Amino acid sequence: KIITIPNFVNTTEFFPKSTNKCRDNFRLHQSDKILLSLSRLVKRKGHHIVIRAIQIVKEKIPEIKYLIAGSGDFPYEKMLKKLVNDLGLQSHVHFLGYIEENKKPLLYNASDVYIMNSLDTDEQGDSEGFGITFLEANACGKPVIGTNVGGIPDALENNVNGILVKPNDVNVTAEAIIQLFSNKILYQKLSGNGLRRVNNQFSLSYVGGQYQQIISSLSP
Repeated sequence: KIITIPNFVNTTEFFPKSTNKCRDNFRLHQSDKILLSLSRLVKRKGHHIVIRAIQIVKEKIPEIKYLIAGSGDFPYEKMLKKLVNDLGLQSHVHFLGYIEENKKPLLYNASDVYIMNSLDTDEQGDSEGFGITFLEANACGKPVIGTNVGGIPDALENNVNGILVKPNDVNVTAEAIIQLFSNKILYQKLSGNGLRRVNNQFSLSYVGGQYQQIISSLSP
């Protein structure tokens, strides 16, 4: 008999806070439309797809700012920075580097939308695991955009707590970004759904309760 229990989010750490106050911590403008990726910098995470999408998005949303948080593969980071320069996106894409754990809730809350545009597999055939960062963003009241690969659909239900898109598709990614920043009703719907979904299905208390039920059932 197999029982599946998901990863959890500590909702005592990740919860909605004042966006304006959180932006002050990172010297962000209140008028910016902020898109965030928070992950290791490796090609499989698809940052380069989002950067190319920003080139399209900025024509309709000039205030768009894409924050790339995290460190990892230096050659990939170098390639991303060159891509930003080649596309003339220096005022729209910013690299924050490594983010300490205690700063992550502030960064989620400082953003408007979270995105991770993961590829299907990398050169070694590895695919994305469970998308815990999507749920952390949801716990802070932020809608999310992700790709329909690996374990991401376990964390992201399309049109429930975010938008699922095809991997490696710049145009579809740009459309999803524009949709969330332009449609306030959709934004509020996904934001509210995501917050409730985390609290009801992925909180530490809920997941801990599931473990407790299993342990109790095995007791003699």
